[in-house]
Amino acid sequence: MQIEAQWSGEMLWPQELSEAKVIDCTALTALGTWVYKWLRERPQTALVGAPAHIKEQVHAAALPVIWYNHCEDIAGNDAGGVSPSERDMLWS
Repeated sequence: MQIEAQWSGEMLWPQELSEAKVIDCTALTALGTWVYKWLRERPQTALVGAPAHIKEQVHAAALPVIWYNHCEDIAGNDAGGVSPSERDMLWS
Protein backbone atom coordinates (compact mmCIF):
# COMPACT_ATOMS: atom_id res chain seq x y z
CA MET A 1 0.00 0.00 0.00
CA GLN A 2 1.09 3.54 -0.66
CA ILE A 3 0.21 6.90 0.87
CA GLU A 4 -2.96 8.11 -0.85
CA ALA A 5 -3.51 11.41 0.97
CA GLN A 6 -1.69 13.81 3.28
CA TRP A 7 -3.26 15.71 6.14
CA SER A 8 -1.33 18.68 7.47
CA GLY A 9 -1.70 21.72 9.66
CA GLU A 10 -4.85 22.39 11.63
CA MET A 11 -7.89 20.48 10.40
CA LEU A 12 -10.30 22.22 12.74
CA TRP A 13 -13.05 23.17 10.28
CA PRO A 14 -14.92 20.97 7.79
CA GLN A 15 -13.36 20.67 4.37
CA GLU A 16 -13.48 18.36 1.38
CA LEU A 17 -11.42 15.21 1.97
CA SER A 18 -10.56 12.81 -0.81
CA GLU A 19 -11.18 9.09 -0.33
CA ALA A 20 -8.03 7.40 0.94
CA LYS A 21 -7.21 4.18 2.75
CA VAL A 22 -3.70 5.33 3.79
CA ILE A 23 -3.17 8.89 5.07
CA ASP A 24 0.14 10.55 5.94
CA CYS A 25 -0.38 12.52 9.19
CA THR A 26 3.22 13.50 9.92
CA ALA A 27 2.51 17.22 9.37
CA LEU A 28 -0.87 17.23 11.16
CA THR A 29 -0.94 19.61 14.14
CA ALA A 30 -4.63 19.68 15.15
CA LEU A 31 -7.68 17.59 14.38
CA GLY A 32 -11.26 18.83 14.67
CA THR A 33 -14.01 16.54 15.88
CA TRP A 34 -15.73 16.80 12.49
CA VAL A 35 -13.07 14.35 11.20
CA TYR A 36 -14.36 11.72 13.66
CA LYS A 37 -17.50 11.23 11.55
CA TRP A 38 -15.38 10.93 8.40
CA LEU A 39 -13.16 8.28 10.00
CA ARG A 40 -16.10 6.36 11.49
CA GLU A 41 -17.62 6.11 8.02
CA ARG A 42 -14.32 4.66 6.75
CA PRO A 43 -13.27 1.98 9.27
CA GLN A 44 -9.78 0.56 8.95
CA THR A 45 -8.33 3.74 7.47
CA ALA A 46 -4.56 3.68 8.03
CA LEU A 47 -2.99 6.77 9.62
CA VAL A 48 0.78 7.04 9.22
CA GLY A 49 3.16 9.07 11.37
CA ALA A 50 0.62 10.93 13.49
CA PRO A 51 2.04 12.96 16.39
CA ALA A 52 1.41 11.58 19.89
CA HIS A 53 -1.24 14.17 20.78
CA ILE A 54 -3.25 13.26 17.65
CA LYS A 55 -2.97 9.54 18.48
CA GLU A 56 -4.22 10.23 22.02
CA GLN A 57 -7.16 12.25 20.72
CA VAL A 58 -8.20 9.62 18.15
CA HIS A 59 -7.74 6.79 20.66
CA ALA A 60 -9.91 8.62 23.23
CA ALA A 61 -12.64 8.94 20.60
CA ALA A 62 -12.41 5.15 19.95
CA LEU A 63 -12.14 5.62 16.20
CA PRO A 64 -11.65 2.49 14.06
CA VAL A 65 -8.28 3.36 12.54
CA ILE A 66 -5.05 1.46 11.97
CA TRP A 67 -1.85 3.12 13.18
CA TYR A 68 1.54 2.98 11.49
CA ASN A 69 4.64 4.85 12.61
CA HIS A 70 6.28 4.77 9.18
CA CYS A 71 5.15 4.20 5.61
CA GLU A 72 7.56 1.25 5.49
CA ASP A 73 5.47 -0.52 8.16
CA ILE A 74 2.46 -0.95 5.89
CA ALA A 75 1.89 -4.53 4.72
CA GLY A 76 2.52 -5.02 1.05
CA ASN A 77 5.25 -2.39 0.94
CA ASP A 78 7.81 -3.35 -1.66
CA ALA A 79 10.79 -2.47 0.53
CA GLY A 80 10.74 -5.82 2.37
CA GLY A 81 12.91 -6.65 5.36
CA VAL A 82 12.46 -5.33 8.87
CA SER A 83 10.52 -2.07 9.22
CA PRO A 84 11.83 0.83 11.33
CA SER A 85 9.11 0.20 13.94
CA GLU A 86 9.98 -3.50 14.13
CA ARG A 87 13.66 -2.63 14.48
CA ASP A 88 12.87 -0.17 17.31
CA MET A 89 10.81 -2.82 19.06
CA LEU A 90 13.59 -5.42 18.79
CA TRP A 91 16.28 -3.16 20.22
CA SER A 92 14.32 -1.39 22.95
